[in-house]
Amino acid sequence: MNFDALKNEWRQQQAPDASIRQNDDSLTERLRKTQQKLLISNFFATLGLIIGLGGIGWGWINMPAGDTAYFVNLLMVSLLIIFTALLMWTRLLFWKKPDFSLDNQTFIRQTLRRLKRTPWMTRRIIPIYASLLFIFMAFHIMTTLASASAVIKFAALGGLSIYFVLVYVLSMRYHRRKQRKEVEPLIRELEDVLNASQDKI
Repeated sequence: MNFDALKNEWRQQQAPDASIRQNDDSLTERLRKTQQKLLISNFFATLGLIIGLGGIGWGWINMPAGDTAYFVNLLMVSLLIIFTALLMWTRLLFWKKPDFSLDNQTFIRQTLRRLKRTPWMTRRIIPIYASLLFIFMAFHIMTTLASASAVIKFAALGGLSIYFVLVYVLSMRYHRRKQRKEVEPLIRELEDVLNASQDKI
């Protein structure tokens, strides 16, 4: 089975929703484009995280001798970045190519499960990631500025807080807008096709 065969089989299903019949020609192509976009976004996000790990490596090299708290903080940030990068790659709809040895319903269910990871990560994982990263960076600043005045510490934490809030709000708005436009319509269409297929049985 290939995309064309899958598309033809979906077309033959008597789905009650007229919009499904109108859009099934583009559904498989949109899945392909979504896969490509996920690959590209994962690549650049991973590249950014690798650069972040490089900065942590530099801090590790210059770490004060015997500073256990500093070491633990760097280790936790490193693990957080690695875990987030690995989790991002689980959003891919398929590895290398679709597994068309599966029946249509199984294939659609697997695709739906992976598609839903993107909005789930935006709602659940990104807030946790941002909160933990803020805590680790704030601790790092306080450790680095241990001998500085209270004014300098307050200014540093204030600047970090404003930066994190701005980046978080703008990033969430961008990702949610993109998902409402691209991912969530695909999820609804696949759910409609799956329901129509089950009703036919």
